[in-house]
Amino acid sequence: MRNVESMTPSMKKKAEFLINASALKIESDAKSRVPVDTGRLRSSLKTEKFGGIGRRVFTNVEYAPYVEFGTKSRVETTISGVDYSDVAIQFKKSTGGSGGVGARPYLFPAFEAEKPKLIKNLKRLMKNG
Repeated sequence: MRNVESMTPSMKKKAEFLINASALKIESDAKSRVPVDTGRLRSSLKTEKFGGIGRRVFTNVEYAPYVEFGTKSRVETTISGVDYSDVAIQFKKSTGGSGGVGARPYLFPAFEAEKPKLIKNLKRLMKNG
């Protein structure tokens, strides 16, 4: 993405299309992975434009990170082989009792599955225009 400034307007448009398609794939994949009780978390997953050509897949449900990472002694800091300690560690600090709820990752695995495909497509775009 550091090469965005050197892209022609046509290339930027193609890159934005690729990024949007990947973000929608991540959203869809996350929705298929997320555990469902009431369906609130699944239905809250959305994709929005972020920055110039970027996209963000997000949820505004307050308990979403607890589902993703778990709580207390059951927090998972590695998801799909990637270390998310800097984000996940805060959920180990939950107060009261022992145990906790096990992690049920949905968003980060969807992201990690799509990331190499997007990188490959963007590299191809930068090479071929």
